[in-house]
Amino acid sequence: MLPTWCCATCAPTRSCLKPEHKPSRAYLFWQAGVCKLAPVYLAYSSNDEHMYNFALDNVIKEACCPCPLDFLKHPFMSQHAVDACDDSAMVHAMLAFELALAEVQETSGAVPNGVSQQMRSQLESANFNVADIAEGIASGGNVAIPFVKQGRALLADELKRYWHQGATSQDVVDSALMLLLKPRLAALDALLLRCRSAATTLMEAHIDTPMVGRTLMQQALPITFGVKVAHWAIGLEQSRRRLSHIELPVQFGGAVGVHSGWDTSGLEWMDALAERLGLAAPVLPWHTDRYPIHALGSALDAVAGAAEKIALDVSLLTQTEVGEVAEPSAPGMGSPPPCPISVTPFAAH
Repeated sequence: MLPTWCCATCAPTRSCLKPEHKPSRAYLFWQAGVCKLAPVYLAYSSNDEHMYNFALDNVIKEACCPCPLDFLKHPFMSQHAVDACDDSAMVHAMLAFELALAEVQETSGAVPNGVSQQMRSQLESANFNVADIAEGIASGGNVAIPFVKQGRALLADELKRYWHQGATSQDVVDSALMLLLKPRLAALDALLLRCRSAATTLMEAHIDTPMVGRTLMQQALPITFGVKVAHWAIGLEQSRRRLSHIELPVQFGGAVGVHSGWDTSGLEWMDALAERLGLAAPVLPWHTDRYPIHALGSALDAVAGAAEKIALDVSLLTQTEVGEVAEPSAPGMGSPPPCPISVTPFAAH
């Protein structure tokens, strides 16, 4: 028989993994993440001890070799965006969906008057236990299940029956993610507009500045630097416009995506939810239609491609033997210690 899980105080080493000292799911979840734990739970549930030990060894190896996140995320990640999409933000977004659902149901008469406001009063000031929600993902399969369970437990008994009424886990997760994405896309749009403005200024300043034109990296007829910058600006603006047309739809379909048991009220609630949350209203629930996610990913890829084009051009044009452009310099910026006279295009990277 496989050993049972117990305390979270054991060190992540093979020597301590005696039957009575297996690290808890919470500990390994925190150390390695639910994705890496999947093989462990699969082996555990199938009672395959050999597979279990092999999978657990890999998890422990990961746990003992943590990734230096602080070194990797700066300056390549927006700290404001990271903070706006953390665990607490996800909980807040899921709660926003659930409270909005109660409100639209109350408006239609499916929930008694005053219930939605009582829910809001009791839950907006409540302290959701993020750690317990995170641990519950491993057994529930998604973050909504432990969140809904915890939210119901925080409500007064007379309100519990109206919590999460007519919804399913995917409704909560998808809608919450759309809520988190909405301000991030607005921030990205603002950044792209700033880039467009800067590119326009640079283009006008160098409208007559000659430079070498190239074909397959080989020198050809002359062009102007202003023309090159114009192409950069066009690429950014085209991708910005494509991203601006992306719709972030609310998700609400119930257990099998057809508002079972609610007749036409389900579609009415879905439209009202979209309006209340500031999201797009889909024609139908999109539980099995992942086009909205695909469209968003494709639009973001176009933005990345436009930015990459500029970065590559700058990297090539700043080569020592070319030296046609240079990035702004500052003490310690882009200067590797062995080559103090060399300035690498750090921003382009």
